[in-house]
Order: sequence, then C-alpha cells, then structure tokens
Amino acid sequence: MVIEAAPGWVEMFHHAGAVVHVVDPKQAKAFAESLGSSGAKDDKRDGASLAEMGRSRELPVWTPAKELEEQLHLLSIAHESAVEENTSAEQRLRSFLRERFPSLEAGIKDFGSAWVHRLLGLVPTPWHGRRTTKEELSQAMKGSGAHRSSLERVWEALDANDAPWLTETMAQTHALLVGRLVERVAVLSRQVATIDKELDRLTAELDLRHLLETVGGIAMKMAIRLIVFGLGMDDAPKDRDQLGILMGACPVFRRSGKDRKGKSKGHAFMRHAADPRARSTMYLLGRVASQRMNWASAMYGDGRKRGQSAATVYRRIARCLLRILSAMVRTGQAYDNDRYVAALKRNGVAWAHDIEPSSEVPVK
Repeated sequence: MVIEAAPGWVEMFHHAGAVVHVVDPKQAKAFAESLGSSGAKDDKRDGASLAEMGRSRELPVWTPAKELEEQLHLLSIAHESAVEENTSAEQRLRSFLRERFPSLEAGIKDFGSAWVHRLLGLVPTPWHGRRTTKEELSQAMKGSGAHRSSLERVWEALDANDAPWLTETMAQTHALLVGRLVERVAVLSRQVATIDKELDRLTAELDLRHLLETVGGIAMKMAIRLIVFGLGMDDAPKDRDQLGILMGACPVFRRSGKDRKGKSKGHAFMRHAADPRARSTMYLLGRVASQRMNWASAMYGDGRKRGQSAATVYRRIARCLLRILSAMVRTGQAYDNDRYVAALKRNGVAWAHDIEPSSEVPVK
C-alpha cells in the first residue's frame, strides 16, 4: 500500500497487517503532474498516481518509530506550537499596553516574566497607577523575582501619569482586558515550561543529547530537534550530504551550463520537499554557530563578502556542522573546536587562515 504521509492512518493500516509505503505529499504531487498535463484532481486520479508511483519506484517499507522517538517528535511539535502561541499572546499584550499605557510598556522588556504578570494585576492601567504609592508597589512586588532596577523603571512609568482623562469606569474595562491577555500569556508560559521539563526528563540520560551539547550553541532544545529530524536514529543517513538533503540544508540546483559571460545558468533553490521544521532547524543551527564559533563566524564573513545571502551562508555552516555531528555520533567523541580549526588550516581553507584558537566567539 502506498499512502501519503498521514499520522494515524499509517499506523492503523500497519497494525491491520498491510505493508505500507509512505511518500511525501509534495513528491507525490510532482509525480502526478509528470503523468499528464490536464491538472485535474480527484480521489481516483490520486489513487492511480500513487499506485503508479509504487510500481515505478523502490519505496522503503514504513516501520513504527521507537517509543522515545515518537514521544520526542510529538513533544517537540507541541513545544514549537506553544512557543509560537505564547509569542503571539505577548505581542498582543504589548500592543494593547503600547496604546493604553505606553510609559509602562516601554519599561518592560519581557512580558513572559511572572513578576510582570503580578505587576499588571496590581496596576493594569494609568488610573490604577495614579492610585498606587511607591511603598505599596514595593510591598506588593516582594518575592516576585523583579530586580530593583526593573521596579525603578516601573515607578518612573507610573509617575509619568499617562492618560489623566481615564475615568474609573473605563479603567475597570481596560483592566479586565489586560487581565484576560495576561492570563493567556501566563497559561501558555506554563505550558512551555511543562513541555520543557518533560523533554528534559525524557532525554536526561540520553548520551546522544549530551554529546551534541558539547558543541557551542547547541543546548537541550536544539539537540532534541537534531535527534528528532534524524541525527543519531538507527535508520538515519550516516553521510553528511544525505543528512543535508533529509534536513533541508542542501539546496536544489536547477539548470546547467554557462552563458556568454561565463556565468552559470543554474540557480540554487531551497529544498521544499524537506520538512519545514527541519529546514528552520538548519537555519537556526547555522545562525547560532556563526555567533558562537570562531570558524563559523569567519565562514559567515567570507560568504557575505562574496555576495551570498545570510540564509545561504547559514545553511553552508549547517552543512559543515552536519559533517562534524555525524562524525561525533559515529565515533562517540566530543566536539573539539581547535581540532576542527586546525584541520581547516591544514586543508588550505583561505578564510580560516587568521582564526585564533578559541572555542567560542566573544559575545558583544
């Protein structure tokens, strides 16, 4: 049986005894388009296309993932969703305060902090702020975790006396809306923290996670992302290029030959068939490495001088890291930055010539 990726249905058919071959929906669509030019689409045509795809290609047999792999996969998706929703909720809260209480909004850096939630319960509007003394504020915020400098900024914002025209009736309405927004942020923040704790518990004794964390810039969440998208799994590609294809770090190059000026006619395109979350992981990995590793920083500078976009250079860096990470997984050896820099110099890489032995780039 050939079926497009569909969680739940795949497991059901497999449990019923069917031999299941799972194909990527985008690849299935491209294959269907190669069979005809009408563009018509219905269940019958889709079924015939998948059947022909199964006959013409050698497709791997789908097997259930190990329980830990499936847990990490589901939790990582839930974590990303919760973080995205939480960020959106914080932005809505900030936007509301920017319009209704701008002096306070300007003095708060992180709306996800618990002390900020307590503060907004006390002074959700300028009207409430005008009726709160500095001593009352200090007493109410004791034990909240707020730094003294933060509370000083808050008091300056309250002292600015925004919106003197705000009546008590309207202040209570605004306070109700602020409370609703704050409650949403607090709930989502707790969800993110809960998922973080569960991910940490599941991987606390996982040697692969701790091995990956020896690389500068790779912490628990990034290590789990790399594990989820294939690095170190039993059936994961052992070759860097195959990993790059699987995770979207290797681009697709279309067209060949050169024009009259000697420039290539081809262009590199993003590998859209790869999982979008895997592609974003590669982008993030390259970006973090360029900020934390001296060789990656030098590689980034060289790529930008040559006219490459930041995203392209980040993916180049990610491909280099995949070579390193796959070797680490294969040998079990921890990351050694100076060893890698020495290898670059030994191989005559021009942009690595002036790199000083140092494991990380100084944080500015």
